[in-house]
Amino acid sequence: MTNMKIIQYLFFFTLLVNARVPDLKIPDDKVRQVKQAQLWRDNLNASRQLINKEKYELLKLGLRNMGYQRQFEGNGIWLDEIFFDLQKEFLQDPNYINYFTEKIETERAKVAADSYYTGERNAYNSLRFYIIEETLCYLPRPPTIAALGKYLYDERDTPPPMKPGQDWIDTKSNAYLACTALAKIGLRNAPVPPRVAPDESHLATWRLWWEQVQAGTRSFSFEGEAVEYRFRKDGTWETSTWKNESLHVSDNSTTHRVAEVFASSHNRWLMVLTGILLGMAWLRWKKHRRIIK
Repeated sequence: MTNMKIIQYLFFFTLLVNARVPDLKIPDDKVRQVKQAQLWRDNLNASRQLINKEKYELLKLGLRNMGYQRQFEGNGIWLDEIFFDLQKEFLQDPNYINYFTEKIETERAKVAADSYYTGERNAYNSLRFYIIEETLCYLPRPPTIAALGKYLYDERDTPPPMKPGQDWIDTKSNAYLACTALAKIGLRNAPVPPRVAPDESHLATWRLWWEQVQAGTRSFSFEGEAVEYRFRKDGTWETSTWKNESLHVSDNSTTHRVAEVFASSHNRWLMVLTGILLGMAWLRWKKHRRIIK
């Protein structure tokens, strides 16, 4: 039985106790998180019967949503396990990046001749935003870096200049979206600090960084990993141990390494939560028994 499954059983057991004792409250946002985690666990299990393209269509929203929500303090205990399992489902496929880049190009071809402000074009702009900026940032692997590096020079979908009185903001160019994704992906020693607000002026900085990375004169690594990468001229890459990293992990899976960073704290939280929930349930049962007597 997984840690998440244990938490869910304890959580819903506490809800049953709460139904009989009104003063025991579970925050609504935690209820939603447990339900969402279970929804994506069910979807993940169902996706195992699908081919990769269909699987990714089903799971990409879960990866994006779980990745976003787990960043907030206190959410990790509910969402970490399903997030890493969703992430692994993509990263274990060496060609995962093709699904996303081909999806963008296929949809772009349908609207390339359209005015910027048509319904179809708006749908395409939303698609490229959600893929480039809001999904690829949760897939920290060299193929993602290579794709985002190419997007740094993609100005094809640059919106027209804002008009006087315009009360909406158009989706930025793919180059700008790639800047933001690179800032969020968890690069160690990134050229732009991750806490700095995204700005179009960062494009030149990221392009210079990518030129060095692509040429193989600069290596890169991700926070929480014990390995760094260096691209070869043919687009493949070599890996080496990141010497200053305290982690000692032999598995080359990014998901495995990142998950280990959270494992010890996750298990500690599980034990604490188990004790709290069982203690609360026992106290409420004892109170209810006294009332009956």
